Amino acid sequence: MTDECWLEIDLYWFQGAPPEEKARELFDRVAPLWQREPAARTGLALCVGWLFDSVLSWNGRLDDTIVCCQAPTYEPWTYRRLGELVSAIRAEAERRAMARFHVAIMLMGIATQSFPESACEGWSGRTDEARDKVRYDIEGRWFPDHPEVNDRRFDLFYFGAPVRVPADEAVCADSRPALGTYFADKLCHLCRAVGLGAVVLRDHIFTRAYARSHSKGRYMAPDSRAAWNGAIIAMLRRIRDNTPEMVIIGYSSGTSAVEEWRSHGFDLEQVAGAGCLDLWITQTWASAWGDYWPAHSMGFTFQLQNALVQQAMLAGTPCKHLFLVETFDAWEPWDSIHGYPCKVSWEVWAYSHAAVRMPEGRVGRSAGVYISWMNRLQQLLPPETVALLSRTFQEAADDLRREPVPGGPCIVYHRPGLEASLASPTAYSRGEEMDDWVAMVTKYGVPALSITRSEWLSQVDPDGVILAAARAMDPEFCSRVSLLARRGTPILLLGQAGLIDADLRDDFGIPTEPTPRTETLPQPAIVCPCLTDLAGSAGLVINQRQRSLADGGAMSALIRCLDGPVFARHVDLPVWVWETPEWGTPGELHMTNQSIQSPQTYRAIASSFSEAGWGRERLNWQNDDWQKPVCFLFWRYASDELGVLLANLETGVTGNSQFCVGGKLTSARSLAEVRPTAIGAPGRLATDGMAAYVRLGAHKACLLER
Repeated sequence: MTDECWLEIDLYWFQGAPPEEKARELFDRVAPLWQREPAARTGLALCVGWLFDSVLSWNGRLDDTIVCCQAPTYEPWTYRRLGELVSAIRAEAERRAMARFHVAIMLMGIATQSFPESACEGWSGRTDEARDKVRYDIEGRWFPDHPEVNDRRFDLFYFGAPVRVPADEAVCADSRPALGTYFADKLCHLCRAVGLGAVVLRDHIFTRAYARSHSKGRYMAPDSRAAWNGAIIAMLRRIRDNTPEMVIIGYSSGTSAVEEWRSHGFDLEQVAGAGCLDLWITQTWASAWGDYWPAHSMGFTFQLQNALVQQAMLAGTPCKHLFLVETFDAWEPWDSIHGYPCKVSWEVWAYSHAAVRMPEGRVGRSAGVYISWMNRLQQLLPPETVALLSRTFQEAADDLRREPVPGGPCIVYHRPGLEASLASPTAYSRGEEMDDWVAMVTKYGVPALSITRSEWLSQVDPDGVILAAARAMDPEFCSRVSLLARRGTPILLLGQAGLIDADLRDDFGIPTEPTPRTETLPQPAIVCPCLTDLAGSAGLVINQRQRSLADGGAMSALIRCLDGPVFARHVDLPVWVWETPEWGTPGELHMTNQSIQSPQTYRAIASSFSEAGWGRERLNWQNDDWQKPVCFLFWRYASDELGVLLANLETGVTGNSQFCVGGKLTSARSLAEVRPTAIGAPGRLATDGMAAYVRLGAHKACLLER
């Protein structure tokens, strides 16, 4: 982590006093977050009434009122007043010798930010008090007046659509520009006029936010994907050409990196590779979604795997990655940092230590953090909270200087295989959503904290491999996977068995059906006797929409559905094939049994894959109660020490972090010297030779070192 640090605050907080006074107050409070690494790039993102309207309605007149700064939240802000504030903030940063400091405008790409109370039906979070409800009240003006920028192929406006230019247009010189050109010209002109040096392109700009599906289905048509990404690249290039010094920052959808590509058409790797995107934020609001809003499919392990996949997508591009840490919110009632401080600390440690394993033993990590928010109404983040965050970030950064390498299985991002699946869409999933299914087994004991790209696997020596979309594999890649298995490295192949590369399938003796068996509804599952202690033997259901794995060959069935195996293990080699199910309701964020069906099947898969423990230590975690799981991650230091991160995170059908949880850490090496560090002491820690017994309180996490 190179310690880039970007903070977020709403413009309305600066009301009520001269801009110089408010800027000084802000820096007095939050400067410790920026000043941990003096040479790092830092910034402050201003929410200026959320909407694109602040840019699209700009016409070069500083005394115009910003149309989305509306009462009752905002006073009438003019662009001139905004410029005065930006100047005051920049002057305060300069006074404090913060040389690489930027002020950004944060934008959201939706038509309005005003919703009726019925829009939040069933989304009241952990409160039923009217005063604690979301209070969005910004009426959009520009998009309702410009329906021409909508395109039936997409759920959002289209940057390639031509704009009907107003008669009084004074900024954009084109008579009929594409929306991307129009927006870019307006943005750059506005930023020069008021002194802004960066832009955060937030929700609903690159993809529809908070949704795993598209209105047109799970796979966007290839020609639509090409048009969508081409228009985004053209928009970003226009910004870069107009204002080369601008820091351009993108922001994920909050759900799944693979779904952004498959369902929404957004190809992060292609867009970042075009060279005009400087930073990409993975929207990791895990505690807000997991502990306040009931959007559990955007909870902790999902966000960890989402961040890992996006890091792998960015690894070969000039764009750097940031993870997000939430505090409290300027518009919503949740307050993660004060309600669940251990979970926020877990986010800092897990997301900062998540790594891309690269050639020659190199490890790539996030470039820093984006912290949201600094204000809640007129309250700034309290001094003790700033101190807690600063200390947590510093301890994590100090630990990273010891160059830890993640243990456990390494995910393999195989772009050619994913591209092949996206080029031939079907009515059902074939295992592309690697981030979601790895997250599900991470909940039950698989310590997946690293990822690599398929072209680098020959230069990586992982404890295990998780590979999705094992098709379109070149001979070297096939040989490396086969060699690892024969060396005893556990291999988990995700997705439709019939699509696994034929050479690899033949090498491992994986039998397949001539044509996949498909269904449209969840089906009962049968578990082999060796897994019944983990998953039970009756009443299990899997949302299995396809099966191509067959009986026989070198594979032994462990879980059966659709009259055949859907999870099987090689009889001699540490190779598993999991024909992953369908996410039952793609638009569903609550993650109910309807979405994932019987959760104990994931526990059985995780336990089978982890049966021998991980690495030379044979490190493994076993929960006391599968319905109260502990998230288990670990890493190694050059000194042969280990760091073990344990956390009580789950909420919903996968667990309940309001209860205490516990379990046993086992190893082939002595754990007698295990001691707690950093995050906090566990509720109970007892060691017995090769085992350590750990108990965690409600919502707690701990970092152990051996």
